[in-house]
Parts: sequence; structure tokens; C-alpha cells
Amino acid sequence: MAKALICCLVAVFFGIAYGEDGIGRGTLRFVQNDQTSSSYSTGIVQVYVGGSWGGICSNNDFGQTEANVICHQFGYSAAASYSTVGNLDRYGSIDVITISNAQCFNNDYQVLFQCNFIHSNETECDVENAVIVECMSTRVWDDPFSGQIRLQRGEFSSEGLVEIYCNDRWGTVCDDLFNQNSADTVCNQLGYTDAIDITSEIQGNTSQPIWLTNTNCGSVYSCLTSCTSCPSSDEQVLTCSHQEDVNVHCAYESTSSQFGGTLTTCDFTDLAEAIAQLIAIIVGVVIAFFVIVAICIILPICICCCLGVGIGAAAAAKA
Repeated sequence: MAKALICCLVAVFFGIAYGEDGIGRGTLRFVQNDQTSSSYSTGIVQVYVGGSWGGICSNNDFGQTEANVICHQFGYSAAASYSTVGNLDRYGSIDVITISNAQCFNNDYQVLFQCNFIHSNETECDVENAVIVECMSTRVWDDPFSGQIRLQRGEFSSEGLVEIYCNDRWGTVCDDLFNQNSADTVCNQLGYTDAIDITSEIQGNTSQPIWLTNTNCGSVYSCLTSCTSCPSSDEQVLTCSHQEDVNVHCAYESTSSQFGGTLTTCDFTDLAEAIAQLIAIIVGVVIAFFVIVAICIILPICICCCLGVGIGAAAAAKA
């Protein structure tokens, strides 16, 4: 209760816009015939901004990259297709469009609000041009990296149980000493800018490990592993129960100094492989150098020795 009150006060202080029901600015949802569900992977895309839900206009800027980013925000790897209400009447219609001219410059963005867009409650875009997106079935965490984070079982993809991938298993985070900076870091790693609420309403499965505790970040980082780290072995936190599992609600605030991470910001797997390859190359070069030096030094000595023996034998024979 105290954590929720502190988060609300911090949110008000920094001017973070979220609704009375705690929905974060920039949250997305799929709508199918006036119905919405966190299990949908396709439908009319609506975004929460300015305290209400609205559609996204499909204009000249909207394309595959923008559709991919939308699917990333829902946790999917990419968009299988995109269309409009006017071209595909399978999902009904909506009342208003509030976002237009969405343009993403990086295919690895995780949140639509990382892209350029125009927000207006009175756009000239007809609702027939509201965007429909169908996401692929593959998830952005199907091939996880150590330290990857995801939010699970929330009403929207911007909120839920915090899970972190350590030691080849998804586990949870204990709320002991978990502070606002830590919550903001979680949201930042997922592409948002701020955490507007910290709760423990959704609990992990009893079979899941609790990987982290006493996560007290001194500032807001791009990756949670910048202020804590996965245990070096399969050592789980035993001082916490799943009743203390951290949940966060994330938002994307336009006035924030944070931008939000991309899909690859915290994936250091390729960097580690590159470093290993570089070390292997350096070791190979050093070994080759010493082999060449050895050849350059030893070979002339051998030649001289052989010549000396030959000259000595010839002189002895002549004598």
C-alpha cells in the first residue's frame, strides 16, 4: 500500500499521464468487434493517450516497420500483415482516431511511442483508415538472453508480473528494497520511460525460481542487470515468497528524459561472442608471431651449424 502511494505521488510530481484505472500512457490493445483481450494477437490497434483510447491512422508513413513495432509492444517478434478497417471488416470499427503520421526509424523499437507521431483528439483521418495489425505467433523472448525481462499476465502488455531470464530459466523478482528507480529501469528496458505503479498482485508459479532480491537501483539504467545481476549459479532467493513478487505498470511519457531501450539494448550475447572471437584472433596472432620468430632465429642457427659441420668434415678429410 505504501509503495503504491509513493508511486502515485512520484507519478503526479513528474506529470506522468495515466488514467483513473492506472493505464499507462502509450499502452496498446487489440479490439475485435468492440471486445478486447490480452490474448489477442490481431485486431484494430488502439492506443491509450490523453486519458482515452483511440485508433491509429494508416497514412503514407505507416508500413511494415511500424506494424513490427506494434507487435513488439505486444511481445511478438514481428507483424505478419497490416491493413485498415475499410479494407478488412472482420473486426468491426471504432469511434475515434487519435494518432496519425506514426513513423518508426528503428525496426528494433519496442514501444510505438518511441516513434514519431502526431496526437490529436480531432484528427482528419477517417475511422475507415484505422490500422489493423496481425502479429506473428513467435515471441520476442522465444530465444532469450541472460537478463532479459518480460511482463506476464497483466491486463495489458505494459503491465504485469516482472520475470527475468537467468540460468536458462524464467524467474521472478522479490519486492524487498525494490525502489522506484528499479521499476523505472524495468520499464526502460522494455521500451517505456516510467513505472507508474509497483504492486504484487500477480504471483509467480510455485515452480518458478525467485532470482533477485534487494534490487535497489541508485539511478535509472537502460538494463536491470546494470544495477544487479543474475546469480552465477542456480542459486535461488529463499528469503522471499511469491507473494512478494514484483509487478510494474509502465508508461511512455513524452516529457521524460528517458527514451526506452530497443530489442537489442540489453542483449550482450553478440558482444560476448565478438569479444571471444577477438581474443581467439589475438591469441592466434601471438602464437603465429612466436612461431615465425622461432623459425627466423632457429633456422639460421641450424643452417650455420650444418654448414659448420660440413666445412669441418671437409677440412678434416683434406688434412
